[in-house]
Amino acid sequence: MKPIDSLPERLLDVADHLAQWETGRPTEASLRRAVSTGYYGAFHLVLRASYRRLLANARERAELGALAVRDLTHEGVKRLADGARKPPGQRPELVAQFMGSGRLSPDLVSFCEMLVHAQRRREDADYDLATRFRRSSVKTLLTRVRSAFAAWDRIPRAERDRFVLMLLLRARKRTA
Repeated sequence: MKPIDSLPERLLDVADHLAQWETGRPTEASLRRAVSTGYYGAFHLVLRASYRRLLANARERAELGALAVRDLTHEGVKRLADGARKPPGQRPELVAQFMGSGRLSPDLVSFCEMLVHAQRRREDADYDLATRFRRSSVKTLLTRVRSAFAAWDRIPRAERDRFVLMLLLRARKRTA
């Protein structure tokens, strides 16, 4: 596995380290970085799945992978994941067009719930100075992210491909 291919897992490992490395009460900075880095691990898991789906071989992925997913936005991914986790009949029209109107696999729903939650916590960690973090809550979040990595691998391939295609086509920056 090339280093870029292992980036999601490595980011999650770094987040775990940041949450645990200090003895006693950890600094707010370490906990905030752990939350943010854990979310970025999940986001990069989606990016990796996107460029793997889009590009056929390892050479193309190495040359074009970063360009292929460069315009995916955090807000766009969160918005579509939030829509995908909703029950049938409550999904936004765009999500229903890509994902269908039936039930989605519990693993995709779980992954989307984690992604939305982790992104909100990342925003708190990066921008809300009034929010205080505790080691226990950060470790709980990181455990949830790690569990979602496993859930991602269990999502049926066709469903995962539809989700990734939806992100590639609809979670992008609007460019001229």
